[in-house]
Amino acid sequence: MPEFAPYFLAGAPPAALAALGWAVNAAHRRVGLRYRPVTAAYDRPLAVVSPVYREDPSLFRRALESWLADGVSEVVCVIHEDDHS
Repeated sequence: MPEFAPYFLAGAPPAALAALGWAVNAAHRRVGLRYRPVTAAYDRPLAVVSPVYREDPSLFRRALESWLADGVSEVVCVIHEDDHS
């Protein structure tokens, strides 16, 4: 066996993993070339779930108004039991 054989064999597994990674990346890119975004009208109701704990009332009111102005169909506020503000 030649003197360089142990070094060559030690480098073979990382090289094989690199080649496998390259092949997977190439496959992902090839699949990605066929991707086209959906252009059909898509209108689904949107809900916002917001945790509330010691929130400034004016800030929370602005957040609610912003969500409702964006057309959110439902806002669920999860208020912590210790919060009395």
